[in-house]
Amino acid sequence: MIFGIISIPDVRRTLCGTSVGRGFCFHGRRLLSAQSTSIDHLLQKLRTVDTSALCDADKTIRSHLQHDNYGIRVMDCRMMRPMNHYGSRLTKDDRGDIQFIMAGIARTVQFTEPNDFLPVLRGLQEASADEVLVVNTLNSTRAVAGEIFFAQAQQKGLVGIVIDGPIRDTRYLSKYPPVRMYASSFTPYAGTTQSVGKMQRTVECGGVTVRPGEVLVGDEDGVLVGSAAVFEEILPLAQQIQETERKLLDGITAAGGSSKTIADMSNSDEHILERQKGSPSKLQFRVS
Repeated sequence: MIFGIISIPDVRRTLCGTSVGRGFCFHGRRLLSAQSTSIDHLLQKLRTVDTSALCDADKTIRSHLQHDNYGIRVMDCRMMRPMNHYGSRLTKDDRGDIQFIMAGIARTVQFTEPNDFLPVLRGLQEASADEVLVVNTLNSTRAVAGEIFFAQAQQKGLVGIVIDGPIRDTRYLSKYPPVRMYASSFTPYAGTTQSVGKMQRTVECGGVTVRPGEVLVGDEDGVLVGSAAVFEEILPLAQQIQETERKLLDGITAAGGSSKTIADMSNSDEHILERQKGSPSKLQFRVS
């Protein structure tokens, strides 16, 4: 995702009398804010925005803040990988391209014994539509989920399963397009079914902390975690960033001899020269 300079509102503003990222709370399926934005509407919007655009927006907003406790968290891609190639909701962008983006509410599962997948089954039975099952397996080495659990997730309307541990049946997972699967590894050898585990606890998954009720967004590039308040705040800027990139791509790929280069649509030449001299400069993209 290439990001140009886009004007943004004052990110220090307060919402509901509380600083950004802290002025929201869940009440049932609704997110209470000054605009009473529903969580369902937020998830629908997030399913049209790349994780890279959300990260660029978060980085820009974070640079304007004076503290580090604001922002999204990115699961370690060396630990957590997409195991199928379908999005949680198959939607099309303005170009007609299919979007493979998972966006849902975290339902957490904590193993109390490694290599025992009964907690995953329990979590699936308790889960609801538009949720993402987030599982800490205590460094399990045996598979704790496979095609049958995946089919159950699809039946219940879940949008994703994120497991910090092994799964199996990977060749079949793309048969269930409404659900996205992320895991740290795979193995054909399944675990046992004796330990019930713990539900809806704060867990560590993919190298980050995930709390029940937080929002997860995932695509081919990775999985993001954060409060609904944070995602609601960065979403407008992320949408602007994604639109800027589309215009850049349109300019580069234009037919009939009217294509442009990155240099044509940015200050890249000047920026490189200034940085070679050690002078302060910012890379900017100029699109209309």
